[in-house]
Amino acid sequence: MTKRLPPFKLYVEGGGSGGYLRTECRRTFSEFLKKSGIKSGLPRVVACGSRSNAYQDFCTAIGNGELAILLVDSECAVFDKSVWDHLKNRKGDGWTRPDKIKDDQCHLMIQCMESWFLADIDAVSGFYGKSFNAGRLPKNQPEEVAKEDLFNALNAAIGDGDGYKKGRDSFRILEKIDTEKVCEKCPSAKAFIGAVKKYSKKRMIGKS
Repeated sequence: MTKRLPPFKLYVEGGGSGGYLRTECRRTFSEFLKKSGIKSGLPRVVACGSRSNAYQDFCTAIGNGELAILLVDSECAVFDKSVWDHLKNRKGDGWTRPDKIKDDQCHLMIQCMESWFLADIDAVSGFYGKSFNAGRLPKNQPEEVAKEDLFNALNAAIGDGDGYKKGRDSFRILEKIDTEKVCEKCPSAKAFIGAVKKYSKKRMIGKS
């Protein structure tokens, strides 16, 4: 007899107020996870819009007995020992860790999703074309680059036109970047992918 398991969902910051952007957020994050080698048991991606919405939706899911992972931008450098300490102490968040969840059910994109782009500059260059000046991008490790500095560098590298547009460009670039390169250069991304793999595998075992 097949064992009935609770839903497995990934609550992610992003997708704006709805419609097309949320669809793209769901689709491209799912593709990003698939490229990591996960063949089955993937979570259903829930594009929540704002980071506060992502947290609230995650807490509701946990309260309803779902298996859930939360993924949000750190927004700044992370100095706390745990993800939840960062989210509790960061001005503007002050989030409380829900009861009965494991440490690996919450992850940060340090310092934002665009930090992952620095791990695969070839893919970003390919997206923007010949006019893109990759030399304008920071040479630091991706997670060390402040969010404001990263956005300024992206705009400088793009040069002509209207620069980097998060809603227009972000998910299309996410679809192109190499998951393995991101995990190699962004420890927080590696931890996130590792957690998704672990829970995906457990779900497949649980169905047998």
